[in-house]
Amino acid sequence: MPLLRSDSFQDPENLRFTLRRQFGKDGFRPHQQEIITAALGRKDVFVQAATSFGKSLCFQLPAVIDHGITIVVSPLLSLMMNQVVDLKKAGVQAHTLNSNTPLPERDFIYQDLATGHPRIRLLYVTPELCAGDTFRKRLKVVHEQKELARIAVDEAHCISEWGHDFRKDFKRLCWFRETFPDVPIICLTATATERVRTDVLTTLGLDKTPHNLLTFTTTAHRPNLHLEVRFTNDADDRYDDFVDWLQGCYARRREPARKAELDVNFQRAESVPGLIYTISRVECEALAASLRQDGIGAQPFHAKLSKDTKEETLARWINNEAGYDIIVATTAFGMGIDKKDVRFVVHWRMPKSFEGYYQEYGRAGRDGSASYCFMYYSREDRDRVSTLLSRDLPTDGSNREARQESLKRLVEYCENASSCRHARICEYFGETETDYLVIGGGSGGLASARAASGKFGVKTMVIESKRLGGTCVNVGCVPKKVTFNAAFIAETIQQAKSYGFSVKETAPFDWTTFKQKRDAYVKRLNGIYERNLKNDKVEYVHGWARLLSPNEVEVTLDDGSKATVKAKKILLAVGGKPTIPPTILGAELGTNSDGFFDIGTLPKKVAIVGAGYIAVEFAGMFNALGVETHLFIRHDTFLRNFDPMVQEVITKEYERLGVHIHKKSSQSKVEKDANGRLTLSYKDSHGENELTQLDHLIWAIGRTPETKGIGLEEAGVKVNDKGHIVVDGYQNSSVDNIYALGDATGQVELTPVAIAAGRKLAARLFGPPEFKTARLSYENIPSVVFSHPEVGSIGLTEPQAEEKYGKENLTVYKTSFTAMYYAMMEPEEKGPTNYKLICHGPEQKVVGLHILGLGSGEMLQGFGVAIKMGATKADFDSCVAIHPTSAEELVTLK
Repeated sequence: MPLLRSDSFQDPENLRFTLRRQFGKDGFRPHQQEIITAALGRKDVFVQAATSFGKSLCFQLPAVIDHGITIVVSPLLSLMMNQVVDLKKAGVQAHTLNSNTPLPERDFIYQDLATGHPRIRLLYVTPELCAGDTFRKRLKVVHEQKELARIAVDEAHCISEWGHDFRKDFKRLCWFRETFPDVPIICLTATATERVRTDVLTTLGLDKTPHNLLTFTTTAHRPNLHLEVRFTNDADDRYDDFVDWLQGCYARRREPARKAELDVNFQRAESVPGLIYTISRVECEALAASLRQDGIGAQPFHAKLSKDTKEETLARWINNEAGYDIIVATTAFGMGIDKKDVRFVVHWRMPKSFEGYYQEYGRAGRDGSASYCFMYYSREDRDRVSTLLSRDLPTDGSNREARQESLKRLVEYCENASSCRHARICEYFGETETDYLVIGGGSGGLASARAASGKFGVKTMVIESKRLGGTCVNVGCVPKKVTFNAAFIAETIQQAKSYGFSVKETAPFDWTTFKQKRDAYVKRLNGIYERNLKNDKVEYVHGWARLLSPNEVEVTLDDGSKATVKAKKILLAVGGKPTIPPTILGAELGTNSDGFFDIGTLPKKVAIVGAGYIAVEFAGMFNALGVETHLFIRHDTFLRNFDPMVQEVITKEYERLGVHIHKKSSQSKVEKDANGRLTLSYKDSHGENELTQLDHLIWAIGRTPETKGIGLEEAGVKVNDKGHIVVDGYQNSSVDNIYALGDATGQVELTPVAIAAGRKLAARLFGPPEFKTARLSYENIPSVVFSHPEVGSIGLTEPQAEEKYGKENLTVYKTSFTAMYYAMMEPEEKGPTNYKLICHGPEQKVVGLHILGLGSGEMLQGFGVAIKMGATKADFDSCVAIHPTSAEELVTLK
């Protein structure tokens, strides 16, 4: 039966208070609080984190703060004993139950469990004991009383036959889930490949769906550790080499300036805590003795020593006492030892597994300070370890195969002298490293990724949690233009009558069929984008990315598991999302501009709130398709970022076409009736309260960047008060190797702008020297509104030009006329065509061009090139007109 508990257990302040009071720690390490919160939320949790992460805290703190008892299954007696001792010192009721537990303590533990309401908060047990009937019966009593809080499986890789420390009794731990299906399980390990992780979860019977299982995987990279492999052979004297290195360390610490610093802190020059791992007790004893003869404080540590000797050695080493500076140990030493200032770890011989090597050198530098780790490697050692492994392993089975593969990979690691050792370790544990990581699969991010990989040969990865193509392809430019085309055809059908066509509709416009085809087209584009990435050799990962540091990203994959990706350079192209007003009651009953593309049937009456180009485009489309359309704006005109000519003419044209424009209006409330119809309460231009009933309400009032919760603060990336990533003219963020573009930066929020900026950035970062200053100029960006009629604009509006250059230095050319397309129509059916050319100075350089009318969207691109090149009015005039066209008016303006 599940425990009853309060959500207050998960309160961050309660967690931090318990951390300080009970464990004496000032703060959580990255991800610890997140893991603890998940555990307290009764989720199954899988944690793979490097040695020094503090994995034990992830089940110890929940046990202290929560109700009930936590059962901790651990394979190592020494690890259990050390943790229990530390917990008792911290005032926590903790005990261990194993073959060495004295009878009085064993009786006390079983009696405590038999009550059903144990006072023990953490009980450490071996997997062998978990199989016993007595223990299982007692645990069932606890569970019946709702006091079994959780099961923690430490060193969880031992469950898997593919793990390097496979223990058969771990397989029986599936009993916990079979018997107590409502009790959450947390698994922890430092060493698990993807195969091992899958095996662990399957064996324990954990539900792998993201809703039920949370997976946390941190990087195996420890940047404060210097890793080295020293090649040798049996004839070489590695002893002299090591002693020379160590004496060099001592000599540097004896230098006057350094010695004075050490004296202030009452530290000895020889106090350089270290670990040396050997593979036999004989070598362990002999090496420690030799070091002591040379005046070096070294002590042996292995299983055959007495308990008292081991405890004394360990305590004096932890306290940095003279004569106990170095532990010479066999491979079992160090598990669970909380000594943060180990300055070096030496492998005297090659270990038997990659995982063992990783765990052992991981004892160094747990305080984050620089530490030194090196292994003496010889072909003789390789052959010797291989022989020992073959002798000790079973004759067949997956565990034999796994252990052999682990040794093989360790040999390859040792003999690879050309690549980064940290990178090879991360690669072994399934981590990914790339040169260029693009977070966001919108048009800008994809353009930059494809250019980096396809053109410049850079190893590139794209991470996207939604569909490729971003806003533009999925809920923006592309499906919107397709809808505009449908609206244009609807208008053309009506206008065809003026040309003598007898147009008879056999059926009204079928929105459902249209939507199905539009969605299918978008889906095809998603597939094309993915194939393009493949063709350009860009790795594509479907998942949600979050920055851990300036060079590391955590990716939550579709199955809920998490992976770490390291990158030399990171591009943030995360885009934006439309907003819904937070202060209007019931605003969520409407939809944002993305929701326009989810409307399943053509509405009879619709309202759009907003005065930007998206709102105006939607209103024009709906109106042309025969929908009663209401457009709510706060001023007298819309498209207020465009030239006044555009604002005035398009606003009047929409009114002529039948769009109900509610000027100077404000909304106060939205309600929905039992039939799903909406009622919008608003104030009109006179301040009167009004109501209108609608089928759909669309908010098109702006967009916000998708920059929350992606780790910007952890990486040191600055944002402004609106959440936009702060960048300079080269797309550089506040962090050297992190860049940003598109909607996330608040620059010109147009797809072609992001594409151009992405390509320029790739060229600057990875291209030849001539591209080192490449950047996108944000001046003279052409833009088009697919309104009715279309609008095209580039450069300055007339008020902007007056402010920049002075009205007296401008010459403005205007024309309004009826396009030839309307020649056969009645006056009331004819749409406007208006052009404006703004020129500066005596040379009359064109600094602004604004056009509205049929074909303006297609027309603008060519004239945009001319203006970008610095064309003058004389250049326009020198071009022979194409007749009869609307565009000829621009080269014949007087």
